[in-house]
Amino acid sequence: MGWSPWEQVGARSRYGWPVAIAATLPEVLSVFYVHGKDVMWANDGWDSGPHWDGLRWANLGRPNPLSNAPARFPAVVGLRAGVNQQLLVRQGDTFFTRGYPVGGSNWGEWTPIPDFYTPGRPAMARPASKRFELVWWTGEDYWYRTWLDGRWLGGVSIHGFFLSSPAVASSGEGRIDVFGVGGGREFFHAWHQEGHDWSGWHSLGGAARFRGAPGAVSPRPGQLATFHSGNDDWLYMNFHDGSRWSGWQRLPGQSRDTPVAVSSVPGTIDLFVVGLDGETIFRSRLTL
Repeated sequence: MGWSPWEQVGARSRYGWPVAIAATLPEVLSVFYVHGKDVMWANDGWDSGPHWDGLRWANLGRPNPLSNAPARFPAVVGLRAGVNQQLLVRQGDTFFTRGYPVGGSNWGEWTPIPDFYTPGRPAMARPASKRFELVWWTGEDYWYRTWLDGRWLGGVSIHGFFLSSPAVASSGEGRIDVFGVGGGREFFHAWHQEGHDWSGWHSLGGAARFRGAPGAVSPRPGQLATFHSGNDDWLYMNFHDGSRWSGWQRLPGQSRDTPVAVSSVPGTIDLFVVGLDGETIFRSRLTL
C-alpha cells in the first residue's frame, strides 16, 4: 500500500476551483476544469504515458453563451450504461448538465437543471447502472435527487446541519455514501441502501482540523476512503477496509482546496489536488 510520486496535470485551476474527474473505463480518466466562462475536457489513461502535462484539451464551451459569469464548481460522474459521463457545471445562478452517451462521438447539449441551486460544489455518485445521485448543500442541510432514465426525480432532504459541501461515493450496488462537516465541527458519514431508510449520521471525528469540503471514493465494493485538506495545509485520509475505519492519517501532500478522488481500477485511488499556489493541479495514485 503506497502512493506514487505527485505529478503535475497539464491544467491550472482558476480561482482555486478544483478539477472534476470521472472514471469511464479501466485506466481511463476524464478530467475537467473551468477556464473563465468555458469548460475544458481531456480524456487519458494511465498507460498512455507518465506525463500528464501532455494532455490534449477540448473546449466544451459555455453552458450559457448569453451569460458573462464565469463557469464554476464542475462535478462529473462516470456511468457504465446509458450515458457514459454526466457533467455538471454552474454558470451564474444556474446549474447545467451535459451528457456523453455510450458509443457516441460527441457531447450532448447543455441543459439547465430545474429547481436546483447550491452555494457550494455539488457531488455525484453512481449507485446503479442507469442512475446517479446528486447531493448538494443548501447552506444548512444536504439534499439529494436522482437522475434516472434521462430525467430528474424530486429532491429529498438528508436531515442535519452542515458547514460545507458534501462528498459522495458508492461502496456497493444501490448504495450511496455521503460525508460532510457538521455544525459541531464533527466529520460525519451516512449511507442509503436502495429499498431501506437512511442510516443516520455517524461521527468520524477530526473535523476541527479541516478546512473546506471533503472528497470521497470507493476503491472496491465495501471499501471507502475520504479525504480532507487540513488547517496545517496537509492532506488527510480516513480509510474503511470493509470492517472498520483507520482513523485520520496524514498524507505526503499539501493543499488548501477540496481533494478529488476516483478509482478507475479496483484497488487503486487516483487523488487530484490544487497545490498551495491555488492554481497548479497535481495527481498521485494509491495502490492498495
